[in-house]
Amino acid sequence: MNAYEAQRKLFMLQAAVKGYPEIKTKVKLATNLEPWGPTKEQLDEITDACNHYEDKKIIMKALWKRITTSQTKEWPQIYKSLAVFEHLLLHGPESVVDDIKEQMYSLRTLHDFQYIDEKGQDKGHSVREKSKKLLEWVSNPSILAEEKAKSESLRKKFVGISSEQSSTRIFTGAKGHNDDESSSSVRQQQQALERFERERRDRPGTGTPEKADWQASGGVRSLTPPTA
Repeated sequence: MNAYEAQRKLFMLQAAVKGYPEIKTKVKLATNLEPWGPTKEQLDEITDACNHYEDKKIIMKALWKRITTSQTKEWPQIYKSLAVFEHLLLHGPESVVDDIKEQMYSLRTLHDFQYIDEKGQDKGHSVREKSKKLLEWVSNPSILAEEKAKSESLRKKFVGISSEQSSTRIFTGAKGHNDDESSSSVRQQQQALERFERERRDRPGTGTPEKADWQASGGVRSLTPPTA
């Protein structure tokens, strides 16, 4: 078990002791201060949970709490919460749009978000740009529809490539040279998809902050278990 997995399990245990619903704990993990994420697996899991009314209420409350109560030096939590909202708008139930519209004021306040680190770097830029994009999406149904269509087209393209590679593996039978090539191709396509999704999510702006930029405390990843 690596350090991150051990940290995650400890966090889940702490949350269970405090009586947190499991989905709330998953949202907190997806929007923590670690220099990565939220992962596609986390985003998909949260999105699936939004199809259940009670879980969706918990998810929305947890995300807005991150956005409205995090200190400016905890900007990664805010940015990652916005990234979750973006994924929900593209892949979640239609009701998410109305849920976000109810908190449009909170999005507007982020348009002026500021945080300059000790090196003089503007860490608030990504938050400002992401909040502006989300506000534009929920305010203009045609723009949101266009973005959803682009995302769905990309997903179908990737699924088609994966299916084609799977068929090749079935045809060739036992694992061998061709199977290794197919697996490598699938991994490359998946990596390309993830890069494209990151670039699309972060327009306009400079993109997702690099790992070293996630931590407002200087970019050093702490292995100290987070408090639930």
